[in-house]
Amino acid sequence: RQFVVSKARTVSSFGIIVSTVTMKKYKETLSQTKSFLRNLGKKVYTFYVGKINVPKLANYHEEIDMFVLVACPFSTIVYDYKDYSKPIISVPELVRAFDKSKKERMDWFTIYH
Repeated sequence: RQFVVSKARTVSSFGIIVSTVTMKKYKETLSQTKSFLRNLGKKVYTFYVGKINVPKLANYHEEIDMFVLVACPFSTIVYDYKDYSKPIISVPELVRAFDKSKKERMDWFTIYH
């Protein structure tokens, strides 16, 4: 997973996958994640997907360098990520990738829990 965190720093476009609309404060998490990435100068695309799988995400392989998964904190780690054409990172991992000022960055991250 550390490789994926390191790779996040080098990509230019992210696809944010919202795989749940039942998670508490998912709208806030989505909004903050989009702002976070845009402030870093990254292109951001948003996708609402029920359950993620390889064929669904393969449709976006050209536009997206990496996916960010907004889902229940207990289901955000994709264990079979090697099957996907692009890396998938969780919101906490994304924050960690660009973490220069832990206090500043983690303030908004707390809404994710």
